[in-house]
Amino acid sequence: MPNIFGKEQHEYSHLMDAKERKLLDAHNKQLALRGMVHDFQALSNPLKAKLSDTESAAQALSYITNNQQAIMAEVDEIIYTEFRLPGMIPLKTSGIPEGAASFAYRVVNRYGKGKFIDNDGKTAPSATVSQGLVPYTLEYAGIVPEWSIEDARKAAFGGLALDTETIEAGTVGCMDHIEEVAFVGDAARSFEGLTNNSDIPSDTASKTFANSSALEMVQFIQNGVTQRIIDTKEVFGRNLKIELTVYMPIAQAGLLTDTNYADDASKTVWEYVSVNNLWTQYTGKPLKLEIVSEFAGAGAGATDRCLFGFNDARVMEMGIPIMPRIIRTLEQAFGVIAPMEYKISGLNVKRPTAMEYWDGI
Repeated sequence: MPNIFGKEQHEYSHLMDAKERKLLDAHNKQLALRGMVHDFQALSNPLKAKLSDTESAAQALSYITNNQQAIMAEVDEIIYTEFRLPGMIPLKTSGIPEGAASFAYRVVNRYGKGKFIDNDGKTAPSATVSQGLVPYTLEYAGIVPEWSIEDARKAAFGGLALDTETIEAGTVGCMDHIEEVAFVGDAARSFEGLTNNSDIPSDTASKTFANSSALEMVQFIQNGVTQRIIDTKEVFGRNLKIELTVYMPIAQAGLLTDTNYADDASKTVWEYVSVNNLWTQYTGKPLKLEIVSEFAGAGAGATDRCLFGFNDARVMEMGIPIMPRIIRTLEQAFGVIAPMEYKISGLNVKRPTAMEYWDGI
């Protein structure tokens, strides 16, 4: 049976992916903790919702309020298919209570190295650990998708599915704000982002990419990679096997991927340097390139900036204890609203020395 958007279960790719990986039960269990599950029999067998109205409530309102699960299914689908942040920075979406006003991460420094011992066995060194907690605040945010009375009446009495544009506008609006905070922060709340974190060291490139040859672009990437290995070896030790990412503005990333490398004209600069660098030789992993338009003009003197860093929770993370979700559906005047909420922190950089900005590229 289709839901209120006229969709069958198999039309939701996030649900099909969860089912394929045998995660559908766990997915619905998590939703059940919030008082909802994705019910695709809602039209013929609507769920009983606690309506604030009496039995004389309009059928159009009941039609929507009894199908909040379908609205949340649509929200999940949009987030699953369009959210770009997880591929760029780590997101902490569990382990933080929803009502928390802040969360903290633990900074751990390990000391001690083995050495030879004397025959009495008393000269072995101690392995010690120092720990500290660094707190970060969390803030609520939201948006209110709204359907008119005409939308609701047509859906209830005309057999027409509700439009998906309204809930998509709300969900994408949430994600746009989360991504903006992740990349550029929010000065009013003292949040810093990926492009302007004051803890991350910065340097200035000797040439812009526009004025660099293919060889000079290769050397710039190779030098940045080598410096990250030098600066992070003591932090990560022998476990340093995660992806190293180069974050670039659109124009510079375009030059890397469009310019042929003169010494091997069959490859672009990026195709060559992504595997011919010290990081790939050290870990066996190619470099990763992420295009972040917000890096344009983010450097000193409004110059373009790039970043060498790690998409790893040991280096940085953003707290999102509440992903965009519907609170409940409500009647408002002659229409119906579905207020959405989410809760986020700024981008928390735990290991600034594992990252480096380059300005003037």
